[in-house]
Amino acid sequence: MDIWFKTVVVQKSMVRSGGTVLRLILNRVFNDEKCFANHSYRYPVDRTHSYEKLRPGGNKVLITTWRDPKDVAVSLIRVNKKRTFSNNSDLVAACDEIMGSFNGIRLAEKENPEGLFLKYENWHCNFDYLFDRLEDTYDGKISKEIRDSIEKDFSKEAIRKKQSVFSNFSEYDKDTHIHGDHVHNGFRQWDKVFNEKQIKILDNKLESYIEYWEKLE
Repeated sequence: MDIWFKTVVVQKSMVRSGGTVLRLILNRVFNDEKCFANHSYRYPVDRTHSYEKLRPGGNKVLITTWRDPKDVAVSLIRVNKKRTFSNNSDLVAACDEIMGSFNGIRLAEKENPEGLFLKYENWHCNFDYLFDRLEDTYDGKISKEIRDSIEKDFSKEAIRKKQSVFSNFSEYDKDTHIHGDHVHNGFRQWDKVFNEKQIKILDNKLESYIEYWEKLE
């Protein structure tokens, strides 16, 4: 598939799943005319959490990113000062928010089957994996120069440096949308903050999302 004959890349992600950083990376890749051989078109990368923004029609390429749903729940509670990890009602509310997003994004994927559907845990600390998936899916070549610049500017260390100038998540850079307290360490954070009863709530409320996420490559 020749991505350069598409009009726009729509990067749609589950909330708290690396969408901000992924949009910045995709903008650098797809707005550089040397990335994909024999083409000279440039076009924007449109990031949205809204399924309706994909409609009506038009030529669009859909790229999505999915994170361990139980870690998404951790992150949603962590950045919302009105929620606490000990309150099961807050946990259920986070799950409902997650599943609302899940259903909308899955509908978008079903209507855009030629898109690229990514697993956050595979690309977030492994940009080569992301570059290779983009090249394989869209029949292009991302130069070493672009690869190196992305590795330098969007590594975890670089993002932490950018976020360090803000005191909390409510503060953010208006150009990049990187927030204070944006990136945390490690995966399976849910195993550290939720008790056994709460994990059962997560497994029940997020069942269909968990099944889908586990199958992603």
